[in-house]
Amino acid sequence: MSLPFPDVQVAGISDMEEAEMLISCGVKFLGFPLRLPVHKEDISEEDAKRVISQFPSGVYGILITYLDKAKDVIALSDYLGVRHIQLHGKIDIGEVYKIKEARPDTFLIKSLIVKKTLYDELLEEINLYEEIVDAFITDTHDPNTGADGATGLTHDWEISRKIVKLSKRPVILAGGLDHSNVQAAISYVKPSGVDSHTGVEDASSRKNQCKVTDFLSRAKSAFGEAEIKFATKINIAQFERSIESKKMDYGPRIGTLVLDLRRVKLIFVSALIALLAFIEWRTSKGLRTLLRLPESKSVRDFLRLWGFNEAIKECTGFQFSYFCVTEDIERYFGENINIDDFKYKSALSKVQNQLINDRFFAISTYSVHPNEASKTIKKIETERWKGPLIKEYLEINLDKAKGILPNMISSRIVYEAMTNAVRHPGATKIVAASFCENREDHERKKLYITFWDNGISMVETIGNALREGKQVREDHLPQEHVFKFDVLLHGAAEGETLTLSTDRPIDTTDENYLLFLSCLFPGVSADLERKSFISPEAIIAESIDITLPGYGLTYLLNCAVDIFDGTVTFRTGNLTAEISSAISGEAGRYSAKIEENTSEWGHFNGNLLTIELPIGKRL
Repeated sequence: MSLPFPDVQVAGISDMEEAEMLISCGVKFLGFPLRLPVHKEDISEEDAKRVISQFPSGVYGILITYLDKAKDVIALSDYLGVRHIQLHGKIDIGEVYKIKEARPDTFLIKSLIVKKTLYDELLEEINLYEEIVDAFITDTHDPNTGADGATGLTHDWEISRKIVKLSKRPVILAGGLDHSNVQAAISYVKPSGVDSHTGVEDASSRKNQCKVTDFLSRAKSAFGEAEIKFATKINIAQFERSIESKKMDYGPRIGTLVLDLRRVKLIFVSALIALLAFIEWRTSKGLRTLLRLPESKSVRDFLRLWGFNEAIKECTGFQFSYFCVTEDIERYFGENINIDDFKYKSALSKVQNQLINDRFFAISTYSVHPNEASKTIKKIETERWKGPLIKEYLEINLDKAKGILPNMISSRIVYEAMTNAVRHPGATKIVAASFCENREDHERKKLYITFWDNGISMVETIGNALREGKQVREDHLPQEHVFKFDVLLHGAAEGETLTLSTDRPIDTTDENYLLFLSCLFPGVSADLERKSFISPEAIIAESIDITLPGYGLTYLLNCAVDIFDGTVTFRTGNLTAEISSAISGEAGRYSAKIEENTSEWGHFNGNLLTIELPIGKRL
């Protein structure tokens, strides 16, 4: 998605005079309903083309049409010179794909017509179209005239509210909106945008400047703007606490959110990826996020060296400059002409400097396609960790006395983490990044490796499989794979402790934290049927270690916690869980500190996995 999202749209433009008035009021998105089955067009196609051609930069025309053939839609949009298209009638999904294939830069909006008794049909439409369109618009059906849209009638907002929560795509609310109800509508439905047609017209069916100004002002006020200031040090917990402090969440719509990073002196890689996930989610919902960049040049250099700007582009479709406040753009993009200008590397070892210069630790972004074998993605990231320079670095720093070898990181941590990510339903992006700190105290250095995917949460995935009656655990669990977790709960069950065995029953009545822990149990997988699993022959042919379904995270924990004495932290759904070695004298093999946030804001976008490995010898 490279075109801007229509946050406030006014439809039904009659002529240039009306368009100029709307633009002067601050309207950026003007809709042109053409080739309609019921209503008479407000403007001819020739005049619409002439009006749109005179729009200033930053103002966009939107074709609203009932055409159902890709070639006709493309021809009309090309004639008008628009790239925003609202498909308001019934159209075969194959035709929609043809539009995107022919015009991949087109912003497609699919209408969802709300009728009293057809909620299930709307859900089917969402599931059918949401992988290809960029947004939905809910509008009203008038049973008296047969019109869908431009009826002047509202519909059941509860249905639109449900659609907003269910849809992966941003939702625009239309249908009978005017200055008197737009604030209430935004507050209740929480859409990403609103549309008005007859609601800003006077008795002559012309747009009324006072009504337009009032509607726009009230809509902008309801969407609101917020700013969050961050402290000098940001880890993932501090990042989320800062978001929570403003009562922000991953649901309610704040039109423009400014994240003030000016005071930041240190940002952990896991927090950087959490920030990326947050921005990706808001952008996918049509919400604007702006960054005030750090005053510290070393932190700005860190963002560059770790490829944060490239990752933003890969995950959102927008250039990094789109997310920067205006005053920071020239400074960020005008400094560091030569690689030697970077200061971040100055105190690091020669090998580590070279790894940074080669962007080894930087953010890698992978696109996941349902029809593409996932082994390629996993192999690329795994093979990176077998390269000669990182192998040399690890050879220097790993404790060989404990039998720790460099290939353990590639084969048992990176490979298993990537395998876990590609199997999450709905994942279209996987991000990997790492960081090795330099310690000047008496503690060992730590290597941090972080993975994020934007798929359905692990908790929801295993829960869905159980509710569908799928087998999620292998029939016979070998005795050596039965062990225990000592669990400390925070949040809903503050301070509660319990010990769980990996052979405990798993069912649909389990609470979220139990469903999460079951994902770590040996032999447990939502994909025991191996629908997303690579055959042993294929893996052997690619020289990649094989892991049976249900054992990947078990092996990852064994390597990271048992062998390296590290910790593994998960952020998924409304849970944060830190897994480490059990305290001496306790019953379990692992200690699991789990924090459950039951508020609406606490639901994370996708799945975040951070592995923290102590390396090197104590000083």
